Amino acid sequence: DKIYVANYGGSSVSVIIPSTNTVTTTITTNIGANPYGAAYCPLNDTIYVSNNGNVSAINPATNTVTATISVGIFPYGIAYCPSNSMMYVCNHGSNTVSVINPITNTVVATLMSAPVPSGIAYCPTNDRLYVCNTGANSVSVIIPNTGVNIATIAVGISPIDIAYCPTNDRM
Repeated sequence: DKIYVANYGGSSVSVIIPSTNTVTTTITTNIGANPYGAAYCPLNDTIYVSNNGNVSAINPATNTVTATISVGIFPYGIAYCPSNSMMYVCNHGSNTVSVINPITNTVVATLMSAPVPSGIAYCPTNDRLYVCNTGANSVSVIIPNTGVNIATIAVGISPIDIAYCPTNDRM
């Protein structure tokens, strides 16, 4: 078991062993500037880290970057969607969401978003992605298989991140 921490100011990724609560490795080679988001993909056992204009794919067995994927401007939040086995990355600076195929480590689609998408989470109950739109004070609801935004929910000022809680089935 390992925890991966994107160190925005240090342009690195720290690897923590949770049983001892210690950092065992700091990955700096081939990590882009200002890493922000991190997510695990069980399909290919890879950690994906968003950074300045790219997403770095990290092999957790070796803690090395195995691929660098170009996405939109200032990628932030990143999430895995098990219903279609894709990674989704919010591009804060280009108002888009990149869809990454983790088998090929390529962008297969770019979805338009409301202003300044930042955080993203998957809800298995309704098979939807929820995207925080910091610049629009809203959350977009996206069908993963079609990329269609089916709803926009008004929320508080400048939403930045979002999480799904399976205990009470809430975002």
